[in-house]
Amino acid sequence: GLPFSASFVSDVKCRILPILLTKFTRIQYLTSHILTVFIGSFLAVILPLLLNQALCLSCFEFKAVIDNFYLGPSNYNIFDDAAVTIFPKLFVFHPYLYNLLFSFLLAVTCSFLGVLGFAFTLFFNRFRVVAIAIPYVFFILTSLFDSLARIGEITPFSNKPTFSLSIFLTGASSGLKNTGYIFIIELTAIVVFTISAMIRFCRNNDRLHI
Repeated sequence: GLPFSASFVSDVKCRILPILLTKFTRIQYLTSHILTVFIGSFLAVILPLLLNQALCLSCFEFKAVIDNFYLGPSNYNIFDDAAVTIFPKLFVFHPYLYNLLFSFLLAVTCSFLGVLGFAFTLFFNRFRVVAIAIPYVFFILTSLFDSLARIGEITPFSNKPTFSLSIFLTGASSGLKNTGYIFIIELTAIVVFTISAMIRFCRNNDRLHI
């Protein structure tokens, strides 16, 4: 779940929103909620991942070279994965730092998705599930669009752009290296939509329907 994403729905359903808006301006109200959603989502994702890394550090050397065992040595070469990553030397020789990099990236992405869910509740505030469903739908749609763009491919590697968020957030993947700009565009789209929702909410002087 994405903590605090449904906070606007809760304020509406508890009928406390009009009272809050007498104490704060609408932009102050939204800014505080969005910061809470962003930070809360970030911490909810990064803390378990950091704990996992700490447990790994208790058993394995920090400077150990990455070693994968899910494929046999006859058909697997670690440098094949390294060749498609954004930081190949970091991936091979400092796997813990590489994991921390992608843990941070995953946490930030989830924060953006949490904010997206909150922004949608400014339009649809009757059901809390909207705050959770919208980020999930956005995530699935990027994967679906990526699959549709690759129909007819024979090999898994191609020069076609990558659209799936799951590919961007996979450590041993060429997603960020080859088409990282699409990842930036997707996050920017979330920001633009959120700002648009904020502007609409701040300009709407009509009586709130609660």
